[in-house]
Amino acid sequence: MSDEKAAKENEPKVSIKEVYITDIDPQKTDLSVKIAVKNPLPVDATIKKVSFSIYRLTEDMHEEYMGKGEENGVKIEKLRENLLDIPISVKNRSLVYAAANFLTGDLTVIIRGSLFFDLKLFSPEIKFEEKKVLKGLPKRLFED
Repeated sequence: MSDEKAAKENEPKVSIKEVYITDIDPQKTDLSVKIAVKNPLPVDATIKKVSFSIYRLTEDMHEEYMGKGEENGVKIEKLRENLLDIPISVKNRSLVYAAANFLTGDLTVIIRGSLFFDLKLFSPEIKFEEKKVLKGLPKRLFED
């Protein structure tokens, strides 16, 4: 294995596992974003901060800002993938079109953000971006 490939495998990795709706009321919709953080280090570590913005992808492929999420001071275990469940509240005013998508079909979102490890001497930044599809109400009711 090349040195470059070995170094890549030993880098922390961030991926979005799931985005789901946890609650809807007249003023806001609560989402949860499940983020997987692979810690390849032989010691437990602390995430100084993870923050992200979430965008709805419109039918004409434009990004429409919906909200942001953030978590600070999260401990993660060594040599494994750790899951973080980060809540985000979105004002329903920004969700009018998203709700229509959700009620009639699927909702496509883009999550873009950064994670900072707290390694005492420095805090390396890991950027991430992923597109996820939230199953719409018809699929939730009639599938699974």
